Amino acid sequence: MLASNYADRLNPLLLACTEEGVLRTTDKGLTRVEVLPLASGAGPVAFSQSHVELAYTIASDGTAYGSTDFGATWTPGAVLRLPSAPRG
Repeated sequence: MLASNYADRLNPLLLACTEEGVLRTTDKGLTRVEVLPLASGAGPVAFSQSHVELAYTIASDGTAYGSTDFGATWTPGAVLRLPSAPRG
């Protein structure tokens, strides 16, 4: 499972779920960094359509993870809330 983020059109960001966790690349896959090691594996992974810095994944054991920094770091059990619209 892959998730792509084209906020930077010259260097698209890709996240990949594997049997060992989540990998991240910022150079079109030439190099990859394991950003979320998971013994049970991960999948699926996705970026928010409206807030491109937010990413989500589910571990194979059912734990939800969230990222607020384009998938660089992850928080278990995170429910990432979008900023609320001003009320007027």
